[in-house]
Amino acid sequence: MLDDCLDTASQNFQLAQQLAYVEFDEEIRKLVQEGSFATESARRLARRALAGYFAAGVVMPYKPFAKAVEARRYDVEAIAR
Repeated sequence: MLDDCLDTASQNFQLAQQLAYVEFDEEIRKLVQEGSFATESARRLARRALAGYFAAGVVMPYKPFAKAVEARRYDVEAIAR
């Protein structure tokens, strides 16, 4: 279930994150296992972070982002703003 108060971009991100859990669960589990995390909480956080990275990659508007990065000469602070 998605929060219907989320804007479209946030809903898309949440859907992409769920897609990661469904379609790439085995890969995510293997990566987490290789990480040798000490606690279950750390394993859950790593799993969520990996699914989030996947989701960001799916929904990120790459071409506009790449143009912005080049225009700002890869200045991380300027890009973050």
